[in-house]
Amino acid sequence: MTAPQGEQAPLPLREALRVGLLYVDDFQQPRSQRIGSLGLGYLAAWLQQEAPGCEVEIAISAAALKDWKPDLIGVSAYSETLLQAREAARDLRALNVPLILGGAHMASNPCDLPPEFDAGVAGEGEEVLLQVLRLLDQNAFVPKHLQGIMGLTYQEQGLVIAQGRAPAIQDLDRLAHPDRKRMFAAMIKGLPDFKPILHIHTARGCPYRCSFCSAPLVNPQWRFHSPAWVIAELEEIARQFPGITDITISDDLFTLKKSRLEELVAAIRAAGFHKRFQFFCSSRSNTLTPDMCRLLRDMNVLMVSFGFESASDRLVRDLKGIGTHQCDYERVLALCERFGIYAHGNFITGAQDETAEDLHQTYAFVQRNLDRLASVYFSHMTPFPGTRVWSEAEQAGLIPAQLDYRVLNLEYERGSSVFLNLHYDEDFYQSAYAAFKGLEIHLNDRYYKEQAFLRELSRFERQEWPDFLMQMAEQQGWRQVAVISSQETHLPADPRFLLLSPDAEIPATAQAVVLYYALDHVREPETLLARLPRHLPVLSLNHNAGFYYSWVLLLLGKWEEGIYGLRMRRNLRYFTSRSLRRLFDSQGYQVGSELKHISGFSPDPTVLKLLALVGKPVDLDIHSLSCLFLPQTMPSELSAYSAADTGLNLSEKEFSDAPQA
Repeated sequence: MTAPQGEQAPLPLREALRVGLLYVDDFQQPRSQRIGSLGLGYLAAWLQQEAPGCEVEIAISAAALKDWKPDLIGVSAYSETLLQAREAARDLRALNVPLILGGAHMASNPCDLPPEFDAGVAGEGEEVLLQVLRLLDQNAFVPKHLQGIMGLTYQEQGLVIAQGRAPAIQDLDRLAHPDRKRMFAAMIKGLPDFKPILHIHTARGCPYRCSFCSAPLVNPQWRFHSPAWVIAELEEIARQFPGITDITISDDLFTLKKSRLEELVAAIRAAGFHKRFQFFCSSRSNTLTPDMCRLLRDMNVLMVSFGFESASDRLVRDLKGIGTHQCDYERVLALCERFGIYAHGNFITGAQDETAEDLHQTYAFVQRNLDRLASVYFSHMTPFPGTRVWSEAEQAGLIPAQLDYRVLNLEYERGSSVFLNLHYDEDFYQSAYAAFKGLEIHLNDRYYKEQAFLRELSRFERQEWPDFLMQMAEQQGWRQVAVISSQETHLPADPRFLLLSPDAEIPATAQAVVLYYALDHVREPETLLARLPRHLPVLSLNHNAGFYYSWVLLLLGKWEEGIYGLRMRRNLRYFTSRSLRRLFDSQGYQVGSELKHISGFSPDPTVLKLLALVGKPVDLDIHSLSCLFLPQTMPSELSAYSAADTGLNLSEKEFSDAPQA
């Protein structure tokens, strides 16, 4: 590796030092990072990049590190896992090597260094740990040499010497990509049911200062990687984990800057990763715009998480500051619905100044948006050390003197969790919390059952069908296509496609018309067809009313529930292959070709038996129909496109001119 101009090149160590990195967790509590510690993955890769000859091992048990016999041990801990970290440190003392504490707790509380540790790192650990490693290599790991290392807290003669926070790394592209093989190795070995879940950081830091959140205490300054660095990491993930399709972007706020998002999305699409991966990210409701939603859709973001916290504007202002309101929540949920992005909502109950009315407002908001929220999480207001919520609770005498940090796990359990509220009693809160958790279970169970099909629909509408339309336009030589729709079409920016509302005039330059679910969304489809120029071919995309899952929802009385039900409620008309043909025939069109888009959703045999009682419906596995209709005077050879040309998952009847069953 060549060091950038003005930076020191990596220096080899005099000895092949071994660095053990320990991630402590019980892997059962709600905040358990069963995804692995990305922070330790960064540190492992950084040390190998900057200190050639250094050996690094990531472990999830002290016993594993004792067997490996490292020269230096770094332990990462949250506040709720600090007790485990101290127990591990006492166990590792027998190795007689320096023990360094890092992670969110030290970053939020630089002075709180437990006596079991020789030193701690407050803030980003890469540069600090490298300096410590250099000292160790020179046999100089002693207090007088630790002095002056910004971000390093250390012990000297029974005193804790804190030296502030580590300076934020400004050029994040200097960092090596996380060493995921080491990050996952211990978890694969130690957790029989472990399956790698991929997270990436495209940026560090958060500019907001929410009163309950420790994230800005860990990384207070927002900086970001270049698109090229992110693409290189995605390439590495694609090589190392060929079976992985989901990637969670763990930035505190992914949608903070539109221009940066534009560059990143352009790079992801140019590399083809919008077809390789589905992404999950976080946003803030007052920063998300229609243009940003369009960008998120174009990079294939399946779900966006929002920190709604509460539906009470007064309480949100206290928790998050000015700038965020309930009207923003309604707006971003509508935006997600419009762009086919699923929304996850995070809420907090039990805040110190929350009233019973605030709780009722939040419950009513969730109830009102049951179909716009794909999933939710209700957390108990948890005072993390270092946050304003902790300070205010401490001043009010609400923090027990001998608090067991293990209860700081975002969940409420009466008798052990810290109860902060000053406006209602714990009996009321216990029942309210149970009601919120009931909502959470209902929503999340529904999403988990639907998610495979929702992913399939997203892939079809965002990738497969636009690709098919572009191929068809190319094959037929269409230079301008009028695309009529009352919703987002997910088509890429292309001068050939002119997007029009259902009541717009078709320009004389158009050579074909596409009806993108347009007939489904009007009360009188005959009127819409009658307005079209009669000399143009018409390609109509429609939902299939005979789709198995639609039947299931009807039979279960759940037609209006869930994300799929919300999509269907936009429709004013429903079509089958037969009724669609009949409609176009009545308007003087002939059938050119028909493509039936097959779903991978597996029918339940019991439901199939029940459906057989109503006449053995056809096309149960077809979720959508693409039919090309031609004016009676147009030669039929225009319809000569085939399944091989489209790349779509089609039925065997792609040219179904035969009578329908």
